Amino acid sequence: MPSNTARRLTRPFSAAISITILFSVFTISCGDDPQPDPNPSDTPNNDPNNDPNNDPNNTPNNTPNNTPNNDPGNNDPNNTPNNDPNNGDSTACPEGTLVFSAPSEGQRFATGDDVDPVEPGVQIEARLSTTLPSGTLVTVENLDTGDSIGARSAGPAATVTGVSLAPGQNTLRAIALGEGCVARSEARAVSLDTPDDCAVDAECPSGQLCGPQGVCEACQAECSEAADCDGRACVQGCFCAPREHRFVMIEDLTNPASGDSPGADIDAVSVLKSGEEFFATQVEDASVDSPTNLFNDPSEMLGPSDSGCMVQNFTSLGGRQFGGFAIVAFNEGGREIAIQNGDVVKVYEVGNLLCGRFDDDPYQVSVSISTDQGTFVELGDGGSNRNLIPVTGL
Repeated sequence: MPSNTARRLTRPFSAAISITILFSVFTISCGDDPQPDPNPSDTPNNDPNNDPNNDPNNTPNNTPNNTPNNDPGNNDPNNTPNNDPNNGDSTACPEGTLVFSAPSEGQRFATGDDVDPVEPGVQIEARLSTTLPSGTLVTVENLDTGDSIGARSAGPAATVTGVSLAPGQNTLRAIALGEGCVARSEARAVSLDTPDDCAVDAECPSGQLCGPQGVCEACQAECSEAADCDGRACVQGCFCAPREHRFVMIEDLTNPASGDSPGADIDAVSVLKSGEEFFATQVEDASVDSPTNLFNDPSEMLGPSDSGCMVQNFTSLGGRQFGGFAIVAFNEGGREIAIQNGDVVKVYEVGNLLCGRFDDDPYQVSVSISTDQGTFVELGDGGSNRNLIPVTGL
């Protein structure tokens, strides 16, 4: 996400100004009859060379070190004039310059409140009101973890998205640099609840077991072995594991379709999981019955792509008017591959996207826990320069 959000590590800072006042007394002799300075504290600049450094009475305010006028009545060492280039006083801005609007004090968050699923952990949104100029960088820091993130204010408000929370209590504070001052909000205490998931902590009360949904419950003796669960695992001799989505259906949307390779031409189908690719190993069902179809062997879809972008080694589904479809499953070393949210289904359709020639024919991708066509969950359409279908909503 572009974002105008930028992570920064915020550290308290202060500015100190040190001014040294040095009084020197010089004796100037002119001939044999020296004339005393009539008023040493108020002699104008009459140095013909206009060199302020050698005129003991005229050290102007714009010298780099800003040594104040040596008038005895003006020797306050803290009197640093406003035009001193070192005058960067960073005192606190007035109260109310930067105030939390959200979250509220003591607000509780859960994992479902995460606003940035890409980043690990749980991130929330903080909103503040401010009297600082629009475009001021406002940083929100988690004082318990040291993490911080900032965003530019827009008018009298600032929204900072991506504030990281740790499980338990978290103390948040906002900070911004104003014109000659530092604005700090009040500290805001919030908390992140940890899920009560026995699959995480492996703890259950006496007499209960961790069920398939991560909840402690009494054993219902649903099973004693996998045979009791219709092929699913028997968990702890008590629970049948929940059904998993294991089947992918490709439905041909090409209409009309004609020729000896009508409709979508499927070379291979795979599931991408955590950097690994698993190719279809079994055809569960198919209909490729277009009367002109010469590429009607569904097994050509199994295994890695091997058409070489030639008119060979693929399955033509036959077009929408003939209800062309295929259902495939995935197996690796005897283990059935489950299809889960976050996975991606990839369809190798012999067309322009895969080969740089031929047509990209349209098709629809769905997944299911069984081969019953009424149970499939639609994921999206492919073809037209798209062959990666994300798995969501399961």
